[in-house]
Amino acid sequence: MTTATTSRRNTERKLARLVGIRVTTLQRGMDAESARTDSATRATLARLRRLDPGNLGDDTDSWALTMDLLPADLLGRTDQPSPAERAAQASLVLFATHAQSARQAVHVRERPLGLAIRQLAESRDADDLMGGPVMARFHSLGRAQTYDQLMTHLRGIVQILRAESIPLDYGSLAADLYRWQQPGGIPIVRLRWGRGFHRTSTKNPSNDTPDTIPPLLTDAESETAHVR
Repeated sequence: MTTATTSRRNTERKLARLVGIRVTTLQRGMDAESARTDSATRATLARLRRLDPGNLGDDTDSWALTMDLLPADLLGRTDQPSPAERAAQASLVLFATHAQSARQAVHVRERPLGLAIRQLAESRDADDLMGGPVMARFHSLGRAQTYDQLMTHLRGIVQILRAESIPLDYGSLAADLYRWQQPGGIPIVRLRWGRGFHRTSTKNPSNDTPDTIPPLLTDAESETAHVR
């Protein structure tokens, strides 16, 4: 493994951890049984839902919500947002979209995107798993050539996941979105998602695929971690 590859993998893991901690904190501010949310969490989720997942910087609300999450080494140094900044914002905005009016957890560790879409297909297209509308959406997502296209397809899929009460690992998603933006990253992420859909059981998810970025913190570690 080259030095560049090792560095990217380390960044993916760091980003997955940081985003995972943030969405876990937000999720704990929600009362799943009554759909009640504490005022601070409610305000944060509302602000996130107003943001464009693919366009960081147009709204000053994004500064405190995204840039405050990341350490200095993941912040951009040019006039354009860094891949980590874009991946973090997209994951948080999509989580907030998913969490709207949710009565159960929508961020669940070890539920990568391919697995979530497989469960969605089994729910909606059980009679034609590979040829139904969910698979068509999945193919459109995989064929996205620009980040804006990717965000459009992802937001649509997340809205359907919300309707079907299917959870997603938003730390894993952040890692995928970071890698997608790297040189040669698109086919790697497509492979991850395809493997997740075709090889992972929705009843017993596994992290034995090398291209899956597993969560790095236990719930107890997440409780005590300091994210700055």
